[in-house]
Amino acid sequence: MDITPAVNPEDMHVARHEFEMRAKAEEAKRGKLEEQERTRRRELHHMCCPKCGSTLLTVDYKGIAIDECSHCKGVWLDHSELEQILRLERTTLDKFVKLFR
Repeated sequence: MDITPAVNPEDMHVARHEFEMRAKAEEAKRGKLEEQERTRRRELHHMCCPKCGSTLLTVDYKGIAIDECSHCKGVWLDHSELEQILRLERTTLDKFVKLFR
């Protein structure tokens, strides 16, 4: 004698749909919490020296804005600023070398 309850296909469909909706809601909630945490961390550390925690000041170096620590005098560069400085210095050095050729 089979005592397995009969499974209604419509009930299975509804249960699967409900499960998927809950999973999507949880994923959205997790994504929102992660974004809020990233924002909180960014605001907490924005313009603070990674070495000593003091305030970073923006300094102009030949037209390139770099960050310098107000306490330990460390210099911190954002993305591509080192390449800009090297490119600028290379052209200046090239001009200097041409004087002696």
